[in-house]
Amino acid sequence: MAEDHGTLWEVVRDVVADVAPGELDYVEGLRHLDDRTVTRAMRRRRGRNEPLGFGSTDLVLLATPIVWIVVEHLVTRGTDTLIDRAAKGLRSRFGKRQADRRVPLQHDRRAARLRRKVEAEARRRGLSAEEADAIVDALFRRFELDDERTGPPER
Repeated sequence: MAEDHGTLWEVVRDVVADVAPGELDYVEGLRHLDDRTVTRAMRRRRGRNEPLGFGSTDLVLLATPIVWIVVEHLVTRGTDTLIDRAAKGLRSRFGKRQADRRVPLQHDRRAARLRRKVEAEARRRGLSAEEADAIVDALFRRFELDDERTGPPER
């Protein structure tokens, strides 16, 4: 059994590829930025039709910010111990990218909380309930979680 779900970038890329393949090139383009910069940009509240800008390219992203924020939250909460925070501080001082931060295993008992987080972020950004459900479903498939509403994911 795996110890985690992979890196932050792997999970975000996989889920975005599932729900919004048109945003995948943009996700790949963000890899040259550090995680903190991406997180700050993704957390800025934007309307449904307001572009997310990183300089010369502006693109309206729907799924990517939600997926990034939720998965980054799982990474941060999963490594939120004093020792891990100290280690992260040392790594950042010596220039190591955070791109290899791992997403801890998720368990079925956390599925409802994960659903609520995605739904809240989707509402905040003006997405429909159906669009939020698609993101939740993709996350559940990636994490192999059972959904209390629909049962086990298709594997």
